[in-house]
Amino acid sequence: MINVSDIKNLITELQTHYEKHINNKYLKNVIMKVDLNTTSLQNMNLILAGNMVYIDSRGALEDLYYGIKAICEFINEIQTKIMPNLGIYGASNFLGSNQNVTQNEKILSQMAVKNYPMNVKMFFDLVYKLFNMINEFDKINFPKDPAYKRIQNFPQLEKLIAELKERNDKHEEDY
Repeated sequence: MINVSDIKNLITELQTHYEKHINNKYLKNVIMKVDLNTTSLQNMNLILAGNMVYIDSRGALEDLYYGIKAICEFINEIQTKIMPNLGIYGASNFLGSNQNVTQNEKILSQMAVKNYPMNVKMFFDLVYKLFNMINEFDKINFPKDPAYKRIQNFPQLEKLIAELKERNDKHEEDY
């Protein structure tokens, strides 16, 4: 049975992975190319920048669902629009911005770009796990009125998650 501490631990793991592998200094140019509206960015931050104190209310679960939806939109943008041109957005722009880059920085930048597709996949895997945990927790703790029923376009979220899962599973051997 899933409990609040399991969810909080996974959120912490997700935040750490995001900061270290998705939004690190070598890939800032990548993040800046993602085209999301302000609401989506705010909803992403509900999970990625926030510290969820209470998860055992429907309102908190709704926030988590909206955060997951925004993160999935973010991942979809990266996979469809950024990753095909990753070499342009990543290391070359970072290195071009500073002529005094050390050899070590160049290598780290190249590694960050090279490993980005795998790290995005791992990021999605964590989001997918969080979605399933939240959904199970929601159904167990609020069987009469689960939070997911209050989420606008919840079927679209499920569809997006299924598409991302299929894409990641299909390209797993590429990483």
